[in-house]
Amino acid sequence: MTYLEILGWARKGLHAEKENYRQMQEKALSGQAMDIARHCQERIDDLDVRLATLDEIEDLHNRKRGRI
Repeated sequence: MTYLEILGWARKGLHAEKENYRQMQEKALSGQAMDIARHCQERIDDLDVRLATLDEIEDLHNRKRGRI
C-alpha cells in the first residue's frame, strides 16, 4: 500500500463520518434540537479541517517527489 493510498483511505473515512454527522444534523434540525445540530456542525467543521490537512500532506508529498 502506498502513502497516497493511505491518504485516500483516510479521506474516504472522513467523508463517511462527515456524511453521518450531516444526516444527524438534518434529523436534529427537523426535531428542533438545536444544541445537537450545533454540535454536529462543529464536528463537520472539524472534519473539514482534517480533510484540508490531508490535502496539504498530499501536496507536500507530491512536491517532494517532484510531481508538481
